[in-house]
Amino acid sequence: MHQDEVFEAIRATVAAGEYLDWLPAAKAQGLRGGLAGTEPVRNAPGGYLRGTPEHLQARATGLVARLPSPPVALPEAVLELEEALGCLLPPLLRRLFLEVANGGFGPRGRGILGVRGYELTYIGDWTDLLHVYRAFSPGRPREMLWLFDWGCAIWSLVDCSHPEGQMWVWDPNGAADPSPSNSLFRQAMTLTDWLAAWLHGQLDLPRIAEDEIPGQLTLFDQTGTGQ
Repeated sequence: MHQDEVFEAIRATVAAGEYLDWLPAAKAQGLRGGLAGTEPVRNAPGGYLRGTPEHLQARATGLVARLPSPPVALPEAVLELEEALGCLLPPLLRRLFLEVANGGFGPRGRGILGVRGYELTYIGDWTDLLHVYRAFSPGRPREMLWLFDWGCAIWSLVDCSHPEGQMWVWDPNGAADPSPSNSLFRQAMTLTDWLAAWLHGQLDLPRIAEDEIPGQLTLFDQTGTGQ
């Protein structure tokens, strides 16, 4: 999918109130944030996994609750984050924040973080992207934006130094002294690819140790270009 196609698909998903992987049943509309810290499962009590036959059948009969319409980001909050990064956000991400939703859409039951003004309670108590960036950026490449927390200290990051937004994975598990040289891995996809995979139900926790595709993940080197 191209950037414009991904943008329009996410806009339609948000407009339909189905912008997370975990969607509450109509009788359980209070489950706005999903089951924090857990993996959504098929036929779980009170909700549905987006895109499954169970979800599609329930939607056709009005049994899926619409998620509330999320607010868009304030331009000044986006600029605040870009000033910290020292570069602009990838155009697709910037446009999504300003025109569709200030985060809260995407994987699992919580989606990606937003900029200042992000209204959701997020696992790990991060208030917004700038909050987590300031916590993790010392000693890390400045242009890296910590976008989504998979749990177990594993994050998906996007490199904002290039418009396409190269995706990276931070996985310190197994490293005695985590650093970019042993915990930051280049993923063989851009932000557009990453979001397209999510739209198609094909995005899951990156598993560094179990990866068997040569070149799928490349150890980050100190120049910032990958190996």
